[in-house]
Parts: sequence; structure tokens; C-alpha cells
Amino acid sequence: MTRSIGSRRRLPLVLSATLIAVASRLLVGSSSGLFVQAYQPTEEDEETRGANKKDIHHAEFRRRLVHKTLDPKSRANILAAHELAMAQAKAEGKFLYEERDDPFQVMSGETMKRQDAQAKKDGSTSPPKDAHIIEQLQSRTVTRGMDPLIQTEKDDENVEALDKKLPWLSNKESVHLAVDYLGVTVDAGRHYFPMSWWKRLIVYLHKMHYNLIHLRLADEENFAVRLDSYPQLAAAAISNKTYSPAELKELVAFAKQHHITIIPELQMPVRTTSWAGAVPGLIMPCANFICETSHYVPLNLDHPDLPAILEGVLKEVIAIFGNPSMLHLGGALFMDEAKECLREVAKQKKKEVPVEEDPATIYWIKWEGLIREVLKRLGYPEKKVIRTQHVASVDDEKEESVSSTKATEDTNKAKEESKPIQRVGGIEHYWMTFPQDGNSNNINSKNWVPLPESIVSTGLDFALDDDDSAWKIYKHTQQVLELSVKPKAILVGTMHLSTNLLPQQNLWLQRNVLARLVAVSMAATEEANKKELSEFNFELSYQRECLSLLPKALCELKGHTLVSRRSFLGLLSKRSQDWRQAICRRLTLETSEISFQPAVHARASAIAGGNDVFGKFFHRLPEFYQPNNERGCKKVLVDPVKALKQKVEKTGVILDMANSLAYPRLVKTLFVDFIAPLGMDWLQLRLSDDFAFVPQLEYNSLLAQSMWTDELPGLTEAPKIKFFHRLVNAANEWGVDIIPEISISTNAGGWINGGFLVQCPKLFCKDGTGIPNNIQDPLFLPLVYDVIRELRVTFGGSYFHLGTDERVDNLKCFEENGLKDDEDPPFGEFERNLQKLLAMLGIEPESVIRYDNEEQLTYKDRVGKITHYRAVPGGDMPDIREEEPFVVTVDLLESNIYSIYKRTRKLVGLKPMGIMGEIRSLDQEVWKQQYMGLRLIAFKMGFSEWEGEQSGDEELDHKEFIKEVLRICTALNYSECKEEGGGAEKLLKSEKIKEGDDDDAVDSAPETYPIATQKFRNALCTKHTRFRKSKRMKDEFVLQADQVVKTG
Repeated sequence: MTRSIGSRRRLPLVLSATLIAVASRLLVGSSSGLFVQAYQPTEEDEETRGANKKDIHHAEFRRRLVHKTLDPKSRANILAAHELAMAQAKAEGKFLYEERDDPFQVMSGETMKRQDAQAKKDGSTSPPKDAHIIEQLQSRTVTRGMDPLIQTEKDDENVEALDKKLPWLSNKESVHLAVDYLGVTVDAGRHYFPMSWWKRLIVYLHKMHYNLIHLRLADEENFAVRLDSYPQLAAAAISNKTYSPAELKELVAFAKQHHITIIPELQMPVRTTSWAGAVPGLIMPCANFICETSHYVPLNLDHPDLPAILEGVLKEVIAIFGNPSMLHLGGALFMDEAKECLREVAKQKKKEVPVEEDPATIYWIKWEGLIREVLKRLGYPEKKVIRTQHVASVDDEKEESVSSTKATEDTNKAKEESKPIQRVGGIEHYWMTFPQDGNSNNINSKNWVPLPESIVSTGLDFALDDDDSAWKIYKHTQQVLELSVKPKAILVGTMHLSTNLLPQQNLWLQRNVLARLVAVSMAATEEANKKELSEFNFELSYQRECLSLLPKALCELKGHTLVSRRSFLGLLSKRSQDWRQAICRRLTLETSEISFQPAVHARASAIAGGNDVFGKFFHRLPEFYQPNNERGCKKVLVDPVKALKQKVEKTGVILDMANSLAYPRLVKTLFVDFIAPLGMDWLQLRLSDDFAFVPQLEYNSLLAQSMWTDELPGLTEAPKIKFFHRLVNAANEWGVDIIPEISISTNAGGWINGGFLVQCPKLFCKDGTGIPNNIQDPLFLPLVYDVIRELRVTFGGSYFHLGTDERVDNLKCFEENGLKDDEDPPFGEFERNLQKLLAMLGIEPESVIRYDNEEQLTYKDRVGKITHYRAVPGGDMPDIREEEPFVVTVDLLESNIYSIYKRTRKLVGLKPMGIMGEIRSLDQEVWKQQYMGLRLIAFKMGFSEWEGEQSGDEELDHKEFIKEVLRICTALNYSECKEEGGGAEKLLKSEKIKEGDDDDAVDSAPETYPIATQKFRNALCTKHTRFRKSKRMKDEFVLQADQVVKTG
């Protein structure tokens, strides 16, 4: 059996074979085989597979395949074969599993449960018998003449004539409603409705016994009224049409004549981009958030004139609507709708909002206090204020899920201790749930106290809810009326719906709103609520009532919509996108700013690897790599080198692998040929700093970061740990300890592949140095443990170098990321945690080395008792803090060879515990041109004295120095001493030395070796950053420091 549509995974071979065999036996004699009819794609399928294939889940294709290719008998046979095969395989003890979303599994269990529950709730378990008739009616061309709310050229009757012509619903002029108010929402905050349309709507609603209109005046897109106090608020309405106060007063009066109350809504404090108008800074300046969503943008509560503006606007609106019986102040379904906007603004102000702190909650508490004061000054009763229902956010649901696993007393105690926010208002407008309809399943936000009275729109949103029939709408309305606490009003939602002379854009018509309102009205009377109508009797009554008021084309749809839901949502999505783009263009300008490339996958890998290693090994000390000494003996030094006795406890060489371009195998060659024969103690490998992370670790290989693969042909990856094993073997033969050097907290730009760097891309590209890791991230510590552990296991040794502690220098990066001037990163806390990690790995602070910082200060909480002083340019001596053990450095490529010898002797006079010669280039050509062998010998001679020498403080003059260097060089068989014509001797004699003991600088020092720092910085900037298009608010919408808004 082949599949027309690929599945995610196939059945195990044993199960598939058994299933086919059993199915064949069950289907013997059937000419149809597995599929009764060949699958023929329809136009709808072709369209889906073409334009929208990416948006359709595979399960949708499988569903269509099953429904169009299997008759009930064949499907039953396949299911029986499947069950028999499963039972047979289980009896034989064979491993098997069921395949998800397989064609014979028509729907998943959860989907079936959901559909069964909905069908049971609606009183119907099968599609309507006349579904095919509805589809035919929906396929008709929608014409302008279908809409009774739009006056056509042929229909020249005025509203008064229409009022006299139309009959009453149920042939009754007055009925007793089961609620105080039966109403409908009109979304003027997004669309302009002509006055003629309004009056015709009022007449129709009046005849249907509706007595309430909820008029939304302001939303994201429009501020629909040009107020006398603040006309500028309506200056940028997307529709380019607004209402004057006089027009609205006329509308209110006309509605009152028809016993209909109009209550205004001003959406606040979120969804307020229309408030921007010409009032600078009235909304939060989160330009990127505005252009990404345009929804949920909040008012700027810090605006100095916001209280006066709110008072002026509400005072005039209340006056226009004749001191309405209710005032809708909107709100937000979810508290955290505006959270990202608030975070964006906080970042602009260099104020980082802690993860555990909810900026939305803080904002809403402040808003409730502000609007309460405004209403008090206006004298408008708070109990008459309507607020949109708040429901639980995703975070609330997670917390609820966690708390449900705890003991009952703990849960009750937590509820008692919580302090819900006291919201302004007296009437809750429900869109998602019913008031007091539940127990543990109620999704009302636990942060808010429900308001005393209620208005219900739940399940009656004709814009976005399912395309229910008139019967289902009727039953749902009755369900609302059967609530234990009867609502003050039933309000049918029509948000997003518009009217238009073009039928294709007339969403009120497309959603068949008027015909569906008939079904709600039929259920909302006390008489209807006492009668139990069957579906058949209801449909007869509905057709009679509907046809008495509305065109046949609308009524015969039986409450269904004129167009399919899919077509409607497509149009609505396109219109919303156009709105969002228009708002973005009006309020913002496009800018380009540099940012780091997203490191989501690398960070996830680093977190997983770090946690894995920490979880496996944190409870025991690491087992070190055991060097393999194949020859079974130590290397022997040549006699001239053995005669040199070092005057410092520890000596060695630093190889800068992080900043040098060299093949990994070359590092071992340079060590074996040049460094090891000089008999020093340490080989320090710089593996991580601002520019690179060299080793490819076993558990976190993605951390490896260098530009080697781009610069060196044939090198495809950073050196793996096994390379360092070979280097450790070689070092062990010479009795040399390898000290790994990595910078972790500061100057750690090379860690960029870990995804934990502080976000400062401008500094990263400009200076390239001073880039710290985000030491505040708790997920960073397990990664640090992994890195140190792998290096500790690989190199062993008695010492570990943790690089820099440049806290002040790295503040620039934190400041670019939003750190305020009066704040400091928690370096001390990180160092204390780091010390705990090192203790787990058996690393004592006394064996940890750290570089001295620019402020020349050893912080008390710094991990590492040994201070490492870098080489000071120009031959100056470092400022030593003698109370602590320290190591000094000589730059072996900075000056001429004799100066290296003299400078080393001076540093030895400081009595350090160790002295290191730093080589920041591993380029073979540089070593050859700069006679690296001679420089290493000069360094060795500088910290040594000859065996048997009476005075170790006597300094060799230039001639004696040349003689001794050449003697050692020849004994070591260095290539420099094999050059024809005595190149080494000529070089040494050509060096010009200044007179005087206080100045050992050269007259003409060799050209400084080529360090790749600039090259690295440019390459890393190109590789790891991008110019991201972002947005900023136009100046006219930002409140400047010297601006004061003129209040009304």
C-alpha cells in the first residue's frame, strides 16, 4: 500500500507486513481494494497545495484523503485489520507502536473528544441535513441590493417611511426582555458608518426589540469623533472620516426616539495608537512593537498632561451622549498584551526590567489609580463604568498548572495571601467566559476582582466566532439567560465589521449580521425563554419572523453567513495588515541599527551541553588525562642550557592561539623545536579572549570560534581536544606543565557562539574588546563548569589561568545594553559562584591566575590569588602589589634581542614567583624574520645565572651577550645559527643600543610583528552582526523635554 501523502514515520516492518497480510484476508472479494475510489484533487485542494501549502498542516491533507477515498465499509475493514495486527504482534512479544496521524486514524482522540463535546453541547451530532443547500446559497454572487442598511438608488424612501413600513418582530410593538438591555456593538473605532446607515440600523434594531447600541469611538485605527476640546486626536483617522459632536448628538437623539440607548466606548489604556494624533508623547514610544503588532500600544502614563487630557476628553464625550447610563472604558483581555511595548520603552531609558518583575502589572495598577481620580473629578459614578473582561494570561495558566499539583491547603493559603488589583468600574464585559460560570475551570485572571454586574458577549461575536446557524445562536442565547447570575445585558459583538457600498468589502453583509440578530431577539424575550421549541418549530418561526423584516436572500441562509469563513478571514487578515502598515507609516520612521546575529540554536546547544555535563559530573572530581610517554623517559637538555640555573620559581612561554593564524599542528612543532629544549616550566595557551574560543570541546563543540577556517586554506575546523592530548604528551616528555588560559566573565567576546554575550554590537564592531558574558544569566554557570572541566581533564597541571577581570572597562558594553549609570553588574556574585564551581573540580584559589586590570586593583571577591602583570610597552616596569604572589611578562616580539635580555633581568629583580615570555604570533614567517630562537635564548639568559657564577647580578655587555647567545644557539641546533654567512651574528651585531643604564630601548627596533587583532575584529563583526531594520517614533509623536501640551 502506497501513501498519496507522506507521513512522519512508518510502522515497524513487522507490524506493516502483518497489517497488510491481515487486511488482504479481510478484503478478499472486494474489487475496490484498500481505496474504493481513486482520489481526485478538487480545485480547493489544488489551491491549498499551491498558494497556501506552507500554512496547512499535514494532518489536514490526511483528513481530506481519508474522507474522499474511503467509504464506511472499507474504513471499518482497515480498522479491524489494524486492531488484529496489533493484537497479533503483542501476543508474539514484538515491539510495536501506533503511527500518529495515519490515514486509518481519521482524527486524533483529543479532536474527537472536543468535537463530541461541542456536538453534545449544541444538541446536534451530525452536519445539518441541508448543508449542501447552504453551500449553494453561499456560492451566489453577493450584491449590493442584499443589504437593507444601504439605501439604493431605487429605494428613495426616507427613514421615517422605512420605520412605518417595517413590521414588528413577533408582531408585537413591545415585549418583555429577559435582560435589562439587548444590544449590538458597532465598531466605529475601525470603520466609518454613514449617518444614513446608522439611522436605518436603529430602525431595524428597534423593530427587533433591541434597546442598546455599544458604540466604540476609538481603537488602534481611528479616533472617530472630532472633539471640540481635542480636535487633533482625530487628525489621522485611517478612514479620513470622523463624526462631529453635532452628528453624534443627532444620532443619540434619534436612537432615543426609538427607545435605544447608545453607550460610548473609548478604548484605554491599551489599543491607543489613534490617540497619538497631534499630541506628542501621548502613547508609549515603542516603535518596533507598533509596527510588528499595532495592537495593545498603551497610553504614556508618565505624560505630564495625560490626566488633564483624559478629563477633557471624557467630559465632552459624556456631554455628547447626554450623561449616558453606562460608559465603556475598554481594557484588555490579557494583562500582558502590552508587556513587550513596556520592555522596549524601558530599554530605551536604559532601564532593564527584571525577569521576575511584571511591567504589565505595575502599569495596570498605576492606570487604575489614575482613571479612578479622573472619574472622581468628573463626578461620573464608577458603578456605571463598563470594563472589558480580563482573562488569565499564558503565565497565569502556567502558574495555575504548577499550583494544582500542590497540596490543597497550600493553594488556599496562596490565594488568601494574594492581593488582586481593584479595578475601576461596576460592570464586567465578558467576551471569553461566562460570569461566575465555573469553578477551577474559570479562566478569569486571578489578578483582578470581578466587577459586580455583567454584560455578556461570549459566544455571540458575529465577527470572529464560528459560522453557527440561527438555531445554534438561539440556543446559545438561551444558555446565557439560564446563568445563575443573570447578566445586565446581552451584547452581540461585531468588532472589525464594516459597511461598504462594495458588497465584497461589506463585512456586516458578509457575516449576515441582521438575519442572525433575529435569532438572538427571538431567544431574549421572557416568553421565548419559557417555551421549549424544537429545532423544526424554531426554523419555521425563524423563517416567518426573518422574512417579515429582511430580504429572502438573507433569511434562507438560516443564520449562516453569505461567504465562507475562510474567505472572510482572508479579507479580514488583509485589512488588518493594511491597517497595521498604515499606523506604522504614520507614527514611525525606519532606521537601521546593528545587532548580533540570532544565536538561538547555539545558545540552546550550549545550555543543553552545560546542563548535561554538570548533571553527570558535578558530584565527583574529574579524572585527568594521562599523558602517553611512548619512550618511557624524559628529554635531556643540552649542556649549555643545563648550565643555566633560573633565578625565578616558575618560567615559561605564552602562545597566543586566540589571536594568531596558525595550523594546530604548527603549535606542537614550535613547542618541540624551539621552546621545550630551553628547559622552562610552563607553556601557557591563550585559548579564549575577546576574539576567539579556540578548542572544539567534546560536549560543547559549537563554542569553538575563530577565523582560521576563513584565512587558512585546508583548515575546516578548530582544533579538537585530541590535538591538545598530543601536545600534553609532548610537554610531559620535557617536564613542562601546560596552563590553559580562558577569559570567562570579562573580555570574553570569543564566547559569542554560546549565545550568552551581553548585547553590545556597536562596541563589538568598533573596539572589539571589553565584551563580557551575561553573568546574570543562571544558565551560564553550567556552561562554565563544562568548559573548565574539559580543560582541566585535558591539561591537568597545577595551575589554571582565568584571564581578565576588567570590570570597569567592560561597563561600556553593559551600558550599551541598557545599564544605568547608578547600577553595577553583579561581578562579585558571579565570582563567588565561580569559586564554588572550581572547588567541585578540585581547583584551589591559590592555583588560579588572573591578569591585573586597568584600574590596578585586586577585587576582594576575585577568584585567583596570583596576579599576572602583562608586558608594559616601551620597557617600563609594571606597578607591583608586593603583598600578593605575582607573575610578570616580557613581550618577546616588541624590541630587539639584547633589550629582551636586559628587560627580563629587570623584571627578575622584582622577585616574582614566575616570569613569562609572550609570543602573540604563531606565524612561521614571523618567527623566521624575527629570529625567534635567538629571542627565546635571550629571555632564558635574562632569568638565569650560570652554574658556579659568583654574582648572578652581573649583566653581560653586548659583546659577551652575543657570544653566549651564539654558543647556546649552536648547541640547540637552531636554524638561525645554520644560515650561511652568519646571519644570526650579523643581526646581533647590527643592533644599536642606547647608552645609559636607565634606557634599554633600541634605536631602531625591528618592525612589530603583524598581530591579527584588527583583522579578527573586522571579520568577527561581519560574521556575527547584522544591520537590522528597526523603527523609531517620528519626532512629532515624542514628547520633548521642553514641550508642554496645551490642555483643553
